[in-house]
Parts: sequence; structure tokens; C-alpha cells
Amino acid sequence: MPGRLEAIVRSPIAFRRKLRDSPDQYSDPPETVGIEFDGRLFVWHAFTVGTHDPIFGDRELGPSVTSVLGDDAYAEVAAELERFLTALAYYYEQPAEAVAYGSHFTPEPFETPIARAPRTPGLTMIESPKAVSLRRDSVRLLKALAWYREGQNAGSPFYRFLAFWNCLDAVFEEEAERDRFVESIFPTLASAWGDFPLPASPAKDFREASRNAIAHVIRPSGRPVIDPDADIDRQRLQSESRFLNKLVRAAIEQEFDRPVTA
Repeated sequence: MPGRLEAIVRSPIAFRRKLRDSPDQYSDPPETVGIEFDGRLFVWHAFTVGTHDPIFGDRELGPSVTSVLGDDAYAEVAAELERFLTALAYYYEQPAEAVAYGSHFTPEPFETPIARAPRTPGLTMIESPKAVSLRRDSVRLLKALAWYREGQNAGSPFYRFLAFWNCLDAVFEEEAERDRFVESIFPTLASAWGDFPLPASPAKDFREASRNAIAHVIRPSGRPVIDPDADIDRQRLQSESRFLNKLVRAAIEQEFDRPVTA
């Protein structure tokens, strides 16, 4: 029976127990930290810079996240780890994706993980919280936060837009309610719009020219279509997905008080 779950995580998040009040603080190396998440300890492991790894050589590693199983089933702890990543992705507005899972016989939470991989580009240094908590009294909220993380994780602007739209669908039970929110909030967030012309009817344009055009490749004559190889489509969806990121956060904050706390 494995003693600990381990996961390789793709994320720019790096923690230190205390950030220095200095412009040079971001040159400090990440630290391994333990964060309590709704009663379970997760350890965010940082690997020492400059250490030669037998598999990956001198490439910078990390992060990996672990949690001791105890009496809990592996699948149960894995689900909690995904919720933990969702909470971090929302709170810090950063990608956080478990790309591979493993296990280790050790019951020691801070022992160096076997599961590890080279770090992806980018580094966001954050002062580590002692604990993070996720509101769990609404299925709609949990779905919305999970889809929000998928949007943060998506490399493609097309899939990023679709994930954020799914997040919006999860927040509002009725399409009409969702569309009213989009129309009402758009003027407030218009300053975050990109270089493309402002849509005359944001809810309708987002739904028809973006959401439906991404989800349905073959469309009736006259309906908008999208070609991922077309630069104009890619640039437009880059702009719209960035805007939708702000819009869905406004929707979540309006409907649910303090969805994630740290």
C-alpha cells in the first residue's frame, strides 16, 4: 500500500515562506512548503537549483506536490489534490495542472519526491499561505472554479475561451441570466478590451461567433466559423479569452462570497 500520493505539476507558482522587502526578492530560490487545504496537508516541493538530476541533468525541476494517504483511498486524495490546485489557480490567477501522478511508500510528507519533471517557462514567486480553503456548499461554484482553472491551464486561445465560457455557464443556471450579466458588466470592463472593435451585442456575439463556432466545426451556411490557422481568428480569441477571464471572475465574485480564502 503506497504511503503517499505524488503529482508532477505544471505551474509557474513558486513559494517562499517569507518574501524579502527588496527588489531582489524574486531572485531567491523557491522553498518547499506545506499548505493545509481543508484539513489535509499538501506539500509543494521545490528542488534545489543547480543539483544534477540523474534523469534530467542540470535542467531546473519542479514543482511536485505530495500528500500522505493515511487511511484515505488514493482516488479520494487525488480528487482533493485537484481541488487544491483549483483553489490556488483561482486565488493566484495562475495555471496549476497535475500532468502526471505517482505514489511512494514513504509516509513522510516532506521527503523529496520521486515524481519530478523539468520546470515549464515562467516563475511567479508567492509568499506561502499556511492554509487555503475552498467553499463547498455549491455544486455550481465547484464546477465554475474547476472550469476556471481549465481556462488558466489552456495554451490555446480557442480552448481557453471555451473553458471560461463553461465557467460562466456553471455560475448561472439560466442562459438568459448569463446573457443579462454579460451585457450589464461589459461597459464596466470595456477598458480591458483589446484592439478589436467592441461587439454591438456582447452576449450574442460571444455565443455565436466564438463559443458555438469553436464547439461546432461544421455549421449551417451564413453562421460564423473559426479556422485555428487563421491569424485573425487566433488574435481575436486571444483578446476575447483574456477579457472573458476578467468577466468570469466578476461573475463568480458576484454570485458567491469569498469562494477561496487563504
